[in-house]
Amino acid sequence: MGIADVSGYVPAYRLDDYLTRETASSPDVSVPGPDEDAFTLMWESLTGLPRVEAEGPVLLRVPDSDIETRALVAHARSNGVLGEPAAVIPLAPDAGAPDLLALAARLAQPGLGLLVDHRRPAGAGAPATASAAAAVRFGPPRVARVAAVAARHTLTFDRWRTGPAPDQQDARFVEEALVAVEGDALLADLLKAAGRTTADLAGVVVTCGTRLRGARWAKRWEVPSVWQAGGGTGGPGASAAHALLTALDRLRAAGPDGAVAVLDLGWGGGGAVLTAGTDAAEKPAEPAASAARGTKAYGLAAWHGRATEAPGPWTSPAELWREMPALLGPTGYRCSDCGGIGFPRAGVCELCGSFEVADRPLRRTGVVATHSVDHLFDSSDPVQMVVVDLDGGGRFFGQAVRDVPRRLAVGDRVRLVLRRLHTASGLPHYFWKVDLDG
Repeated sequence: MGIADVSGYVPAYRLDDYLTRETASSPDVSVPGPDEDAFTLMWESLTGLPRVEAEGPVLLRVPDSDIETRALVAHARSNGVLGEPAAVIPLAPDAGAPDLLALAARLAQPGLGLLVDHRRPAGAGAPATASAAAAVRFGPPRVARVAAVAARHTLTFDRWRTGPAPDQQDARFVEEALVAVEGDALLADLLKAAGRTTADLAGVVVTCGTRLRGARWAKRWEVPSVWQAGGGTGGPGASAAHALLTALDRLRAAGPDGAVAVLDLGWGGGGAVLTAGTDAAEKPAEPAASAARGTKAYGLAAWHGRATEAPGPWTSPAELWREMPALLGPTGYRCSDCGGIGFPRAGVCELCGSFEVADRPLRRTGVVATHSVDHLFDSSDPVQMVVVDLDGGGRFFGQAVRDVPRRLAVGDRVRLVLRRLHTASGLPHYFWKVDLDG
C-alpha cells in the first residue's frame, strides 16, 4: 500500500508580532481563522482530492475537536466531498503521521487518511502549534511508497529532575533524551527495515516537544537536512498533518530516487520512511495553502478560542436535519418554464411563480454582483455581506469570510468555502461563506 493522492490545507493566517509575543511562538505559525475549526480544515483538504462514489476505510485523527469523529465524516458526506466509507477508524488524538502510515500499510483495501492539526494554546504564555489538514488516499504508490514503519514504546526518564514525572516539554530533556536516544535508535530501525542508509535520505522530518537546531541534528544523523513541521512545539502528534505535508513536499523536491524519514518522538516514538512513488517525475498536488494573512483583525481573544460575538440566534436540530442536504450541497432549483435558477431550493420559482422546478447542484465559484457592510450584526467587527453571481447560474447571498485580506468588490472572482456560522444549543452550524478565488 502506498500514497496514491494527497491534498493539504494550511490556513492563510499567520501570527503577527503582537500575538507572537503573547503566545511565545514563532511568527510563521499558521492559525485558523475565527470561523475555521477542525471540520472546515478537513473539508478544505478533502476538496483537493478526486472524489469517488465509494470509499474504503477512513482513518481519521482530529485532536481536541468539539465534534464527534463520525459526525465529522457525516458532515463531509453531506456536502459531497466524501463518499460512503466502508468504516471509520478513529486514531488517538496524539497519534502522529507515522501512526497513520503504519496502519495504512496494513490495509487490505485502498482507503483514506485524514490528519487535522487544530489546537489552541491554554493561555497567553503557552506555546502555539500550527494548524493544518492533510487528506491522503492510500492505494497504488503514485505519490509515495511507505518503505518502512517502526515504533518504540519506552519510558525515557529525565536524569536532570528528581521529581517522579519528567517534563516532556523541557527543551534539554527533549533534545538530549527523547531525540538523541530514541531518535537515534528509531532512525536506525527504520533504515534497517527499509534497506537504506543515511546517504539515501534527502532528510528527516521531526516532531517533538521543542524546537531543534536542525543543522546540529543533520550533522549527527549524517543527512542533508532536518526539518521541523508546525513551528516545532507541542507534544507527540501535535503537528501530524504538517509533518506529512512537509515530508511529501521534500520528497517531491528530492526527485525519483528520493527518500525521507518521518520521526514523531515522545516516550519512544513512531517513524516511517517514504520513498518516491511511480509518478515522482510528475508534480503531485500542491498543498492548498493560500497567501499568508495577518491576524491583527481579530486579536488574541479569538486566537484563544474565546467568543468575540454572540453565538447566533438559535440552532434547530430538526431544521438542520431537514435543510442539511440542500444547504451543504449546495443545491438550488431550476425552473422548467422560465429557465430561472435560484438558491436555496424551493418548490415555487421566485421569477415566474411556476411549480415546475427541479433540484440543481450549484457551482461554488462566481463573481461579486454587489455587497454591503452590516454594522448591526452582533460581532467584534463589521460583517461584509456579499451577493455572488455563480458560474453556471444562480445567485448566493452570504457573509464574506472573517479577515479576508481586503473588502470584496464588485467584479471580484470569488469561491464559496464551508465555514462555521455559529454555535448554539451545543450544535455547530455550518454554511457557505465567500472568499477570494486564488
